[in-house]
Amino acid sequence: MSEELSKVWIANDLTAEQRSELKSLIANAKTREAACTGGFLYRVRGPVGKWRIVSFKKLHVLKTFEALAIKLKINGTHIVLLAVYRPGSALISSLFFQELVRDNILA
Repeated sequence: MSEELSKVWIANDLTAEQRSELKSLIANAKTREAACTGGFLYRVRGPVGKWRIVSFKKLHVLKTFEALAIKLKINGTHIVLLAVYRPGSALISSLFFQELVRDNILA
């Protein structure tokens, strides 16, 4: 090992109490996901010490194009931004139009 790297070390950035809390939340999220019948994923998110279990709706896997949807709520108004990418080298098929239906993307 070179001299300049000999003083580099790795340490946990969480206290023992924080690690315990995080492990508990992750276990709770896994339990909720296993019990869920509504098609949701549960993940722990947030800054250190202010974690929350957040639910994400499972989305359909698209085969003919890629899409990114963002739903915003600004001053009580809901706005949906949708970006769709379809490779130009791929032929358009009926499956493309079936997948493009709004309900499939934003459901």
